[in-house]
Amino acid sequence: MIGQIAIGVLGAASIFLSQDRREHWRKWACICGLAGQPFWFWMAWESQQYGVLALCFVYAWSWSRGIRLYWMGKSGSAARLAKSTLQPEVEVQK
Repeated sequence: MIGQIAIGVLGAASIFLSQDRREHWRKWACICGLAGQPFWFWMAWESQQYGVLALCFVYAWSWSRGIRLYWMGKSGSAARLAKSTLQPEVEVQK
C-alpha cells in the first residue's frame, strides 16, 4: 500500500516538474523520479512483471542522466543546454 502511494505521488511529481518552465523547479523532476524507482523495482519483482522490471532499469538510467545534467555542476552538457535554450544568440544590427 505504501509502495503504491509512493509510486503515485513521486511519479506524478516527477512528470509535473519535468514540464515546468523554470529550470530550478524542472531539475527536481529527476530527484522525484529516481526516488520512486526503488518502489517500482520492488513492485515489479514481487508481482513477477519482468518486462516492467526491465523498464525500471531504463527509467532509473534516464532519471540518473537528469541528476548528472542538473546536479553535477554547470560544466559540460548543462552549460551547453543553458546556452542553447535559455540564451539564444541574437544578432544586433546597427
